[in-house]
This record gives sequence, C-alpha cells and structure tokens, in this order.
Amino acid sequence: MMNALIAATLCSIVLASAPVAAHAYVYARKKDSRARRRQY
Repeated sequence: MMNALIAATLCSIVLASAPVAAHAYVYARKKDSRARRRQY
C-alpha cells in the first residue's frame, strides 16, 4: 500500500512539474541560441 502511494505521489509530482520544466528548457534554449548568434 505504501509503495503504491509513493508511486502515485511521484507520478503526480512529475506530471505537475513537466510543463514547467519543458517551458524553462525551451526558454533556456531560445536564450542560448540568441546569445550564440553573434559568434557564428
């Protein structure tokens, strides 16, 4: 029972944080590509 509860909690945490992490990743990639454009 405890394992199922922990698994459900982890799953909900991952599902909740996935959009935030994806948005931060995309934002960082855009920022990075803008900063690198001067070198090329």
